[in-house]
Amino acid sequence: MKYDILIFVQAAADLRYALDIIHKNRNKKIQLYVIHVKAIYDFVSSLNLENIQIHFQDYFGLKIKDIRTYLKVKKQLSFFWKKEFSRNNYDAVYFFSRFYDFHTASIIVKLGNKNVIYYDHYDTVSIINDQKVDKFSLLFFKNKYIALVVSLISGADFISVHRKRYLEFNYKKYGIERRLITKLVKVNTEFKYSTTRSKQSNSVVFLLSPDELDMITKDALLKLKEIIFFLKNQGYKLYIKGHPRLGTAELYLDFFHEEIPNFVPAEFLSYKEFSFTIGVISSSLVYPSLLNEHKVYSLVNLLEFKINKDKHFFSFFLKEHSKNNIIFVKKLSDLV
Repeated sequence: MKYDILIFVQAAADLRYALDIIHKNRNKKIQLYVIHVKAIYDFVSSLNLENIQIHFQDYFGLKIKDIRTYLKVKKQLSFFWKKEFSRNNYDAVYFFSRFYDFHTASIIVKLGNKNVIYYDHYDTVSIINDQKVDKFSLLFFKNKYIALVVSLISGADFISVHRKRYLEFNYKKYGIERRLITKLVKVNTEFKYSTTRSKQSNSVVFLLSPDELDMITKDALLKLKEIIFFLKNQGYKLYIKGHPRLGTAELYLDFFHEEIPNFVPAEFLSYKEFSFTIGVISSSLVYPSLLNEHKVYSLVNLLEFKINKDKHFFSFFLKEHSKNNIIFVKKLSDLV
């Protein structure tokens, strides 16, 4: 089948922007490719979108330390291109992030820069507080090597500049149009996920992933448990929402009233059903904070991190992204 538009969804945060693009082009045939995050593919497939062909492709198994995977992945990317994209002449192609995802970059480069649009809705803010790696340090050479390997395998030029987001598609080299998206794009009511049982004034959604627990100390894990029990003792029903790709914080699952399925992106929750939203450093705290439907809290200042740089990085990220709409809890009484 021939398609008019190709959209790559590379992360859960991309989906509401992808749906907005689809809405603006509802009379066209659209090919939507979800890369790596199977849960997002499952969710968008459930929306029954018309004139949309939805596909999923996980990352191929590249292992930097295993040279045997290099040629294998290069061949897989070539086959991926020939099978899915080479026969189309798209009117427009959209992708959302230049970091890490060399699968999308590989296809973008093969398509050429004509009608390719880099829809930058979070990359720019995400690197404001990201440190640049010191030149000629061990990390500098390590990351440069990774970028070189990925470049050779994908056929797309990758560079390495930042500490956190160390693998970066060099889109400027190809003359690709970048659109900086600053306007808030809301999720249409028809796509929102309702818990149906939480339409009470004492319900709270807690955004928490396993990665966040790995970043905090043992004392902080105990502190987090205390906070959960504090909220329960205040009479709140707690709904835990994990990450579409990383899953749920299983360690604390039994302490919650109910788990919201991982395949549901956090942006697609019906936030009017909850008294407030709370989390630690989840980027998903940003969207509800911009809706101004209820208060959104971060516990980052109450918890000790194994690496202080991580704590400062994510704190700044949340402040910048939310335009200071997120409330950073200093004491538990701030929550009541």
